[in-house]
Amino acid sequence: MSAPATWASGPGLPGLPRRPDGRAPVVFMGVPMAINVRDILRTDAFAVIRASGAEVHLFTPAADVAEFQSEFGGANVLIHPLRAPDSALFDLVDGLVQRVYVAILSLRCDTVRIMVAETLRKSVPARLVRGLLGVAGRAGQDLVLAALRALTRWTAPELYAADFVGLDPDLVVGTRSLTMSGPRAHSSARYLDRHLLLSAARRGVPTMVLVSSWDNLTTSGFF
Repeated sequence: MSAPATWASGPGLPGLPRRPDGRAPVVFMGVPMAINVRDILRTDAFAVIRASGAEVHLFTPAADVAEFQSEFGGANVLIHPLRAPDSALFDLVDGLVQRVYVAILSLRCDTVRIMVAETLRKSVPARLVRGLLGVAGRAGQDLVLAALRALTRWTAPELYAADFVGLDPDLVVGTRSLTMSGPRAHSSARYLDRHLLLSAARRGVPTMVLVSSWDNLTTSGFF
């Protein structure tokens, strides 16, 4: 079968379908940590994406670093600063949401149950919340999770409105979007690409998240 006439070929590749506006597909990618450079940017996967002709926008705290720009920037790879939220309301909500997430995860994963055992021993409110979630069962917990995700999207500050309007991405990729692991996890700089995903979720833009190590799916929280 021959490729549609609207396809544009990249170097040595079958090419990508052009958008109705004539542009190549647009990909946003968050790169909040140095480990993401190893896992994503210095891999054959990123080389293939670049060679395909896709329009790639990297969002990173290293946007002003000359070495980063030299190694990864290019004609179809543009680099932008990764922004941090400044919202007391979101920080409060996000912290509370994380605690409930952890309580639910402790009901589903023995490793997390062991991790929070001391907190549960000392905190009556924590035991009460976990007990109520246990009574709700998995279906009830899933409803709570859905409500909390909606609350997080609603309270999160809009950091990338101009980028989404002006660049109109087809795909947003998060490379370190977890809810646990590390100091003050919910507000840690290592998770700032979450806000690209939140903006995408509000607009119905497809998203991807990297599973960067084997334990991400069991002990590092919810994506």
